[in-house]
This record gives sequence, structure tokens and C-alpha cells, in this order.
Amino acid sequence: MSAKPPLLNMLPAFEASGRLSSFKLAADELCVTPSAISQQIKQLESSLDTKLFNRTTRKVELTDVGVTFYEVVRSTLDHYQSEFDKFRRDMIDPHIRLSTVPFVAHDLLIPAMHSYNSVHQGLDLRIETTENVIDLFHDKYSIAIRIGGGQWDGMKSRLLAPLQMNIVGKGSLIPERGLQDIAELKGYTLIHARTNVDDWAELGSIIGMDFSNNKHIYLDNYLSAIALAEQGVGLVIALMPITHGRIVDGRLVTLFPQSFDVPGRGFYFVQNEDNALIDETDNLFEWVLTIFDNSKD
Repeated sequence: MSAKPPLLNMLPAFEASGRLSSFKLAADELCVTPSAISQQIKQLESSLDTKLFNRTTRKVELTDVGVTFYEVVRSTLDHYQSEFDKFRRDMIDPHIRLSTVPFVAHDLLIPAMHSYNSVHQGLDLRIETTENVIDLFHDKYSIAIRIGGGQWDGMKSRLLAPLQMNIVGKGSLIPERGLQDIAELKGYTLIHARTNVDDWAELGSIIGMDFSNNKHIYLDNYLSAIALAEQGVGLVIALMPITHGRIVDGRLVTLFPQSFDVPGRGFYFVQNEDNALIDETDNLFEWVLTIFDNSKD
């Protein structure tokens, strides 16, 4: 006959104490007193009839048995949290989370939200903006729009649009005759949308130009870089097709009549291969794909 496991309400105190090696720190984290933590640990050890911690005046350390039991508890709590999240999403607060960079949200997704609301009833869409790559591996309810080659371990990715680039600036900054020679770029201030990668240096290596003597302005996101270019401060490398709308309405002009392809890179709709909302994510993909297709017009 299987032994009866300890009550679940004993596990958080044990997990926090084992992780932090301190009853006091565990108490602070769980908003209880150290004596309450100590009492729960004693009850847990009594129910298991084994010692889980070696106690000293400075800290507590898991015994060998405690280390093994800690892995059981950690797995149990993780599983409980995961299943509770699924229950809450499915039964209480159904929603799907879409993560993308601020520019895509601002210029493409938010203006099209009326079409989402008219088609996707009953499932809330939560758009979150970040310049960082979110962890989709442990999240089966989130989607991300990423720029890359389309290959991410454990992920299913679908192409939204190939990545193209052009150089853009405010119309008043560029002569009506246009640039007659690419060497004229040396006279312009160059705006960077990232601080950790020198996109202008990479472009220079492709077209055979050295931009080291240009004036440079570094920003940490694409939306701010585009806004600065619209003020006539300098030129920026524009990502297509997401910037196409600002060119169509005249806020920016391109230096080259045709944008150039970036081989092997594109905008992708990315999700965990085990995403729990298959039908919903398929519908969301079609909605986002339509937005990207319309951005090219």
C-alpha cells in the first residue's frame, strides 16, 4: 500500500528554505515568521520520519535525503503551477499572449485590433512589447514575432514576411535629385536602433563603405530610431515591410528605389511546438499574416 504523502501546504516552506538555505529568508519570502517556518519543517520531518535539514547557528543545509526530496517538491510545485495556469487560462481568464517589439505593436498590430475583435470572440489577446527574446520553451500559451532565420530549438515558426532593408530619412534631408552616388552617405548623421550591434558597419561591409567618420547617434530600440529620423536628425536603416506605411504617408523617404533583401532572414510567427491553443494560434497567425501582407501595399 502506498504511503500517504505530506500535505501540500507544507511544501512551500520546505522549498523556500531549501532554495535559500535559511528559515529566516524563507519566512520573509512567504510573509510568515521564522518560527512558523521552523514549525512546518518539523511537522514535515515528522510526517516523513526523516531529517531533511542540518541546522547550524548561521544557516540550514539540506541533508542527502532532503536534496532528493527537494527535487520531488520542486517538480510537484512546478507541475501544480503549470496546471493551475492552464486551468485559469481555459476556464477563468482565457487569453493568448503575443510578444513583439514596440514598433510592430505600434505601427501594425494596434491599428488592426478592430479586425481582431470582430473575428476572435471569447479569447482575449494580450500584446506585450519588449526588445528582449522571451522564453517560449516553458510557455505553451504565448506567441512571439521574431526576426531571424526561422530555426529555434523546440519552436514552431511560420514566415510572415522576408526581411528587406532600405535607408530612410526625412524628405527635407535628402536632395530632390536624390543621392547620385552612394559615397554621399558620408555626409549624413547615422542613427542606430541598437546599441549592441553596429548595423551601419555591417551595411558598410556589404556596400564597401567606411562609416567610421560619420556622426553616429545610438538608441536602444527601433521605434525611437525611426522617430528621430522623422525629425530630420539623420538617416536610419529601415526594416521592410514594417516601415512601409511611414514611407507611403510621406513621413520618411527611401534613398534607394528598391529595398534590398536580407538573405535567410525574415519576420516569423513563433510558438512552442506543444502550444496548448492550436486552433487559436492558427487563427491568430492568419490575422497577423494578413496585417503583414497589407503593410506591403
